[in-house]
Amino acid sequence: MEGESVDLCHSGGILEHQSVEELRGVIAEIHRVLKPGGISSHVFDHRDHLYHADKRMWFLNHLRYSEGGYRLLFGHRLLFHNRLMPGEIENLFLESGFDKVAIRRLILADRPTYVDQPEEAIQGKLGLPRELLAPAFRGASDADLHTAAAHYIFKKR
Repeated sequence: MEGESVDLCHSGGILEHQSVEELRGVIAEIHRVLKPGGISSHVFDHRDHLYHADKRMWFLNHLRYSEGGYRLLFGHRLLFHNRLMPGEIENLFLESGFDKVAIRRLILADRPTYVDQPEEAIQGKLGLPRELLAPAFRGASDADLHTAAAHYIFKKR
């Protein structure tokens, strides 16, 4: 595709299945093809995908495993999830030359609700108690531990 030829690039529920290296490449390609001022709009499902089959489990259950344990149990392409936190995804877009328009977090409360401010996310259910998190995820923000999914909207400078 020709560079700077697209006004909008959108995806839903696919980019969380890319490794960090692959995701960096995808974001770079999106940046290349978007016109200046073009919009990059993506929905990431942060939930453990097995949660969709069994709602009794914590929706961030996949964050309890170390990297090695996770790859052993869930490393197959059909189950793989990059397990990036919302702030990490935001940073990937910012580092690639995008400006943030919005990050709308889906929280699970009495009914699923989108919130615009990170501090509003803690009104939703907790995805996994901090003490059950693998060490790599223990520094996650409270907002990230309450975020089930998020819609990331960025604009090319």
